[in-house]
Amino acid sequence: MKPPSSVRIGLLIVTFCVVVFAIFGVLEISSRGLDGNDNGKLIASFACFGLLFGAVLAFDPLPGERHPGRPLWRIGLGALSGIGLGLLWQWPGEGLALTSLVGGALGYAGTTWAKHI
Repeated sequence: MKPPSSVRIGLLIVTFCVVVFAIFGVLEISSRGLDGNDNGKLIASFACFGLLFGAVLAFDPLPGERHPGRPLWRIGLGALSGIGLGLLWQWPGEGLALTSLVGGALGYAGTTWAKHI
């Protein structure tokens, strides 16, 4: 069974955001001239934030849009971004659980929290 067309398009948007955020991370590191062993981790951290941003952008309808919101996709991808960040930086179990919870909560809130930043 294939996922609905809107989910496939949403996942393409998420993938695009991950790539754009990772490229931004590369540009940020190179412009600041950072030299260290954690450059790959920093770029991957930007990609994790891109995953959260892309999930909110793709699966949360803005006012006036006709397509349905997909909160389970936002929550799942948000939690995945938090888990990825926690695993990347090798945080202990509590940190991993907290980043997963925060990522899922931000995914659930969708654009509601993004309006206030």
